[in-house]
Amino acid sequence: MRKLLPLFLAVAAFAAVTFSSSCSTETREAEDAGLNELFGFMQGTFSSEAQAEADEAFFPIILHMAQIWEDRGRWLYVEQAMIGREKEPYRQRVYHVFRDDEGRLVSDVFTLINEQDFVGAHLSPELFDAFDADILSYRSGCAVYLEAAGPGEFRGSTLEDQCPSSLQGASFATSEVTITEAGMETWDRGFSAEGEQVWGSVSGGYVFLRIN
Repeated sequence: MRKLLPLFLAVAAFAAVTFSSSCSTETREAEDAGLNELFGFMQGTFSSEAQAEADEAFFPIILHMAQIWEDRGRWLYVEQAMIGREKEPYRQRVYHVFRDDEGRLVSDVFTLINEQDFVGAHLSPELFDAFDADILSYRSGCAVYLEAAGPGEFRGSTLEDQCPSSLQGASFATSEVTITEAGMETWDRGFSAEGEQVWGSVSGGYVFLRIN
């Protein structure tokens, strides 16, 4: 029995290490699965037309989100325009979606230095392959932090008053987001230094439904 004891302890230790390693791997895979699910939900073409038809407080908007730089991580080109004026987008962004060192899901926000050169680029995302990140300008403080809010649903927001904005006399902007496979609800608002809302919807977010 004494001769078998060291062997038993060695096997038990190996089993414990193997189990721990397996759990760690499963945790990483689960985290990656959540990130991949979120990133997949964010890709596509979405419209707020149904909401605009039901509530005149909202405008009919088309939203395109296309993956770019596939070999460099999870990047999206984002373009928004009024329906009927698709060739004149009022917002163009690039998002970098990742999980940070604290395990949070993050969507960093960038503007394009020469926006006009990329109008309609959601139709030809390979256009970005000829460029590096120096075509972008980072919007410090404007990242959206998300977390799973249930099966197939993610919710998040910017951090308090950290995203600067000068639009219509604002001092800072906030974004609140809910994302599912069916679409997303986004509520962007601008506030004065005193905390008074100066732009954005006052009744709730825009509801964008997936149309492709």
